[in-house]
Amino acid sequence: MLHLIVIADPASLRYSFFQREVCAFVAAGHAQISLTCIDWRDLVSDSEEWQQHLDQKKGVVRIESPGRDPSILMQLLRLGERSLNRPSCVAPESIDGWIIPPALVHAGLRVCLERLEQAVKARPSLTLQSSPEDILVAFDKNLTSERLAKATVPVPEFFRPSSVDEIVSKTIAHDSDDPWSGAFVKLAHGSCASGIIYLTRSDEPPGRAQTSAMTTRPLSGQTTILQRGDHFFNCYELQILNESSAETYLEFLIEQSVTVQRAVPRPMIGDRHWDLRVVVLHGTPIAIIPRMSRLPMTNLHLGGQRGDVEACRAVVGQRAWLDALDCASFAAAQFRLPCVGVDIAIHRQNGQPFVLEVNAFGDFFPNWTDALGRSVHHLELLKLISSDSDRRNESSG
Repeated sequence: MLHLIVIADPASLRYSFFQREVCAFVAAGHAQISLTCIDWRDLVSDSEEWQQHLDQKKGVVRIESPGRDPSILMQLLRLGERSLNRPSCVAPESIDGWIIPPALVHAGLRVCLERLEQAVKARPSLTLQSSPEDILVAFDKNLTSERLAKATVPVPEFFRPSSVDEIVSKTIAHDSDDPWSGAFVKLAHGSCASGIIYLTRSDEPPGRAQTSAMTTRPLSGQTTILQRGDHFFNCYELQILNESSAETYLEFLIEQSVTVQRAVPRPMIGDRHWDLRVVVLHGTPIAIIPRMSRLPMTNLHLGGQRGDVEACRAVVGQRAWLDALDCASFAAAQFRLPCVGVDIAIHRQNGQPFVLEVNAFGDFFPNWTDALGRSVHHLELLKLISSDSDRRNESSG
């Protein structure tokens, strides 16, 4: 019997799908698994209940994403504020869609994961599947890109900006030494296309009256951000930027901690460009999900669509396709995480793959199955059972 303890939001779609997969896995006779869920809310509040769950079981601890439930994110925010001795942020009347200060949420997440790691280390009968530190790195786009670049994994050019002027001058300004065709300005600790601006070069030459930050060119682009009063919210419909809103939104992102990433010209099928989410399990790519869109962001919840694997492979050719999978595996190997989602863009002209992001919880594709009808979670469970069996054999030997 394998005891599997999952840190999750028990009311989330992610956990309900995982729970269903475990039940189906057991019903099919693959293994006997007992499943215990520790609510993220209990871990954040450090209630007695969550440690009692650890005391009652021996087995494997799986960390799921805290998700996007506002109550959990607000708990993490307040914990992060206390850990950094920051004053409490004033939340809007309705926090639905509010971009809850991500750097502070990340600080709260760090406290929780360190708390969990210490608790597991104090219980030799438990095994933690994922490295808490590597989860935190994966939740920081700058640290992720720096780690990958140091390991010679190809990543797009990126930098941490300190001002709007720096963003414009280093990327899309007409007088830049190497102007970019487009730039993604992203929250360093954002996810699911939260808080992103896509900047492009305007055809209009410089010369007309502009604000101080726009002296080299007028800005244009699109964003998932919407301002309401003094607060900023995520929006599922991309907003068109003008100069005024662009400067306002860029300043907001810089305050929150941001990364700027050079846009990679992606391959096209018809009028849609595409990139790849490659799910890598213990070093092996197990799922390839092309994401297609007419928009700069290919995220499915923003209107992107899943593409056909064979059609995408045919566009770039077998060599570039295999290079992309190797690149995903190499990127995943830089993290002590059993399963990650690696976002890959293949350059339209030269076939060079680039790692855009590494997702610590990038395994949630409930409608995906392989040629044998196995889901991502099913493959994870098979690997987990195999690894648990190996551990038992080693301990008995």
